[in-house]
Amino acid sequence: MIRRLFTVTALCFVALGLKAQNTFTVTGRVLDKEGLPVIGAGIQDHTNRAGTVSDLDGNFTIEASSGDAELHFLCIGMLPKSEKIAGRKEMTVVMEADSEQLEEVVVTALGIKRSSRALGYAVVEIKGEDVTAGHDNNLMSALSGKVPGVDISSTGGG
Repeated sequence: MIRRLFTVTALCFVALGLKAQNTFTVTGRVLDKEGLPVIGAGIQDHTNRAGTVSDLDGNFTIEASSGDAELHFLCIGMLPKSEKIAGRKEMTVVMEADSEQLEEVVVTALGIKRSSRALGYAVVEIKGEDVTAGHDNNLMSALSGKVPGVDISSTGGG
């Protein structure tokens, strides 16, 4: 009985060792052309489906499938980029801004995104200038009266 337990335990350690040998840890940083960190960039190794997201400083760590795997970088407002690890433990990836302008999108009450032209009802647009024009420090007060049919009331909080 003890011999079987020892054998099973030894096999588990061997399996864990083989698993650890099959991955390659890469750390790095995602920057834009100006050298500023790209926050929330998605990084993925399609071979082993490992993925991560860059932090507030653009830093990331990923367990890639091997030292010669290819990592794919995606972020809203940036062009997608793929880069080979080529045995590097540390990478710095510079992403380019996507020059295409996004089309106007309206998020409805149910969270469904549609173009404002595709909706069968009226759409009211509030721009940032409309909210900041009154120099009101309270967002709720600044929005009050800007949209017809919407009643905004603030309650006292403690």
